[in-house]
Amino acid sequence: MAIDDVLTRVRKTRKHISDVCDNDPEKLVRYYQKKQERHKKRLVHAALNSVREDQSDYNTK
Repeated sequence: MAIDDVLTRVRKTRKHISDVCDNDPEKLVRYYQKKQERHKKRLVHAALNSVREDQSDYNTK
């Protein structure tokens, strides 16, 4: 599947969800919070899955 097709599907889905939530940001947040709670076993927590333990690699000084 081409990248443009994927982006089109993502944008269409986001628009649909926004429409379902009446374009209300508070409803949208509640919608995603319910989804997150319902599917919490699928979520990946960044703090638990860090690729690098040593943060000194990120020092830009």
